[in-house]
Amino acid sequence: MAALNSMCPPGANAQVGHARALGFCVPDVRHLALRYDWVEVQHNESSRVIAFTKDWSGAPARISVYYTTGCVGSVIQHPKHVSRTQMFRRDCTLEELEEIFSNPRVHTGKGYQRRQDMNPAPGESDREEVDWLRRELKDVEENIAGLTASRDEFRTRIDALEEAEKAKARAIAEAKKAKAEAERKRDRGLTYTFRAWHGKTLQKMSTKHIKDVRCVAMAGEATLMIRDDGRLVHTPDVPTDLYRNTRGLRAKYIAMGSHDRWFCQCDDGSQMWSWAVPHDLSDAINENSCLVKCMAFGEDSGYYFGEDSYFVLFENGGYTWNNVPSALERVLSYKGRNRSAPKFVSLGPNGEYFIRLENGRMWWGGMDDDGMKDTRKLGNKLKSLYFGDRYSWFARYTEE
Repeated sequence: MAALNSMCPPGANAQVGHARALGFCVPDVRHLALRYDWVEVQHNESSRVIAFTKDWSGAPARISVYYTTGCVGSVIQHPKHVSRTQMFRRDCTLEELEEIFSNPRVHTGKGYQRRQDMNPAPGESDREEVDWLRRELKDVEENIAGLTASRDEFRTRIDALEEAEKAKARAIAEAKKAKAEAERKRDRGLTYTFRAWHGKTLQKMSTKHIKDVRCVAMAGEATLMIRDDGRLVHTPDVPTDLYRNTRGLRAKYIAMGSHDRWFCQCDDGSQMWSWAVPHDLSDAINENSCLVKCMAFGEDSGYYFGEDSYFVLFENGGYTWNNVPSALERVLSYKGRNRSAPKFVSLGPNGEYFIRLENGRMWWGGMDDDGMKDTRKLGNKLKSLYFGDRYSWFARYTEE
């Protein structure tokens, strides 16, 4: 028996199909019927059935093809009886349909047969077909119920798996965030040491807050800290003007220097600074659209315009300075192969300085002998240094 290639155009089986689950294409059915000399006598598009007749072994026979379901019914004369037998096959393939057209008596093992008299009462054949269709409908409805239950189960499992994936992704993101936060705190210093004014007060507030402090500032005899939650803690002697102007604000960064120089940047991006800040530094702040990352005030020139010592680093990596200690200026001006950008810079009122580069290298100096001796002991554990009056200082570091 020659194999039949489907005559349906590409995509046609999306509507009527010729696969097992989708039935047949009407052109395929007609082509097979014509091959075996069957004559088309009915095509009911609403019922999705096409019927053919032919004399078979001297008696009329009929084949009805339900082309959307793959069901095939045939009425033929039984070779051993004077009655007619009605046969129905389910889920037929195109190859099985060709076998039926070739031999209507063939059994596919997918249906049932029912014998009837040669001369049935009017409408009896139709009633038989209706009964068969009802049984088919019942099977279909049972299959739909089973498929619906499977669909609901699959959806539940898919939802559970997707939620598990989301929970895993959230846990990974939270772990990465926690790791980054821990590294950020390590990088700014988890512990401290100092030689400064108001030692008992500074000791108490440092012990309590240092791990959660995002900014430290020193000037004169005062030390100020800003916690991650925006809360500000400080020793006595913070400049009155600074305290009055920042009270009630959520400060993000504060820098202080001698002779009432100070700068404040808030969480909302707003900035303010004292009248004592040099005009060229004020111009640099106003001309740069980025926020300040680090600022330091050094020696005060008094009445000598342009000789104030300062450094400012912006969030975009740009920075500028004026009249800083020569050792610090050499580092800032270096253009060699191993050049690295500054990450943190601080200045003191007596020529003190500290710089830490992005590559981790550090330099500091200008401190008295005791201060240099104490800070050198910290070595690479040192993260930042701050300076106040009379060679006072505060250091942040992290134990390796």
